[in-house]
Amino acid sequence: MSTTADNESGKAHRHLVRVARPISNFLAETLRDVGPLILPDRTSNGLTYFLGRTVVGQGLSTHAARTIWSRILSASERPAAVADCFTEDSAPTLRGFGISKNKVRALLSLGRARREGRLRDGYLRNLSHEQRSQDLVALWGVGQWTCDMASMFYFGFPDVWPDNDVTVKKTFARMVDTTSPASTAQRFRHIAHTWR
Repeated sequence: MSTTADNESGKAHRHLVRVARPISNFLAETLRDVGPLILPDRTSNGLTYFLGRTVVGQGLSTHAARTIWSRILSASERPAAVADCFTEDSAPTLRGFGISKNKVRALLSLGRARREGRLRDGYLRNLSHEQRSQDLVALWGVGQWTCDMASMFYFGFPDVWPDNDVTVKKTFARMVDTTSPASTAQRFRHIAHTWR
């Protein structure tokens, strides 16, 4: 990661610790202790790979998702070519790997979008999170959660709050110790975004 990105992450971290304190000392201290978030580069195999892996892993344990994804990788010449497996001809093979019918349908939708040029990295990277989400949710099987994950972990957007992520909701509720974690999370999201 570049020095500029490191500095940006540090600034965002300091801001989050500061705005978390009025909401919850425990949250502020935890954020402080964790430190700035440094995300690994997940772009080397392309966007279709990232989205496919995200779709396959939804609702599964980490172990099950990795096992199924390793089966997909074994059917491909190399990781960057995984998207070439997302075709109608490959659907029975994908089902044989343990992928549900609906997830196979989503993978086929991703493959079709890639072949049609609708998953161009440069184009999507230059969109706002909201615009990118609008383009991606038009694909069958891609929802807002997948868009949030792509914006954060593929495109590296630091200003995304995954409102519908169950783990985020549960963790936040535990950390703020409030009777209304949803409204507190909304308030935190609003004030956290002011760091830019």
